[in-house]
Amino acid sequence: MFTEEYNVSKVYRLSTREQEFVHAKMWAACTCAESDEYPDIFTPEAKQKIQDILTFDYISPLRETSKSYVKYIDIWYTDEIKEIEVSTDIMLPILGYPREMLNAVAVLDINDDIREKFKDLHYGRGNRLNGAKVWSITIDKNGNTTGTSTTAKDLDPKWDETELGQFINLLKTDKRQDVEFFHRKNQDGVIIRPWCPYLNRCYDFPSVRGTQKLISLDWHKKVFSMTQLRNRWIDVVTNVYQMISADDAEWIRSLIDHDEQQIDFSFIFDGDKKLVDVYVYKREVCNFKVARP
Repeated sequence: MFTEEYNVSKVYRLSTREQEFVHAKMWAACTCAESDEYPDIFTPEAKQKIQDILTFDYISPLRETSKSYVKYIDIWYTDEIKEIEVSTDIMLPILGYPREMLNAVAVLDINDDIREKFKDLHYGRGNRLNGAKVWSITIDKNGNTTGTSTTAKDLDPKWDETELGQFINLLKTDKRQDVEFFHRKNQDGVIIRPWCPYLNRCYDFPSVRGTQKLISLDWHKKVFSMTQLRNRWIDVVTNVYQMISADDAEWIRSLIDHDEQQIDFSFIFDGDKKLVDVYVYKREVCNFKVARP
């Protein structure tokens, strides 16, 4: 749907094993939201809301959001756009100040419902969020806010014994793992998006087996194929995280039709923090490189 293909995936719902929609990602600067050079694919209301999100700033003169140009717009669509996600960079603790929260409510339509979700999930460990951010705002095709995503990893201890808490504690053991919490407006559940880094090169140091103690600094480089990385990620989700069954994993592998194809997941939890479904992302394009047969 974007003029150029930067990152595109077919998205399947695991419970039905049917394609739900297509996901596409593009730099905001390379879309009609920031430049008239590109075809206008958004309604006027959505385009205005996207611009409000991209230019959002705090009202305190002592604070400001990131001015990085590396911001993105994601869209989920079938025949038409169903949902739009826009990058932002709002420090979650700052929304604890009433003036800043009121400003966010006015500009971004982040209402008390979403703020209470933040507090319910994350504020239980000494009320500290350790640099957590509101990573994005999601809107519908008419510009209405439908949700937000955050980067906070620490959960309130009261959730530790739930399926969500156990999953997050496993994810925290992998320091490379980027994790997003997606909160839908006026809904009790949460969606967890742990994007696999797909790093095909890593550097290894000799160490004492079973410990982090280094023997020497004589490092060597390991190179992995995309097939190895993808299979390992599916195996981790199946056998380590135990979020999908072996039968699910076999079906997911049946979707793969290209050696360079990547697979990713979003995990859907209900209000009781119980896993209810999984989205499977079959990546067709990554960093402008097409991975279709």
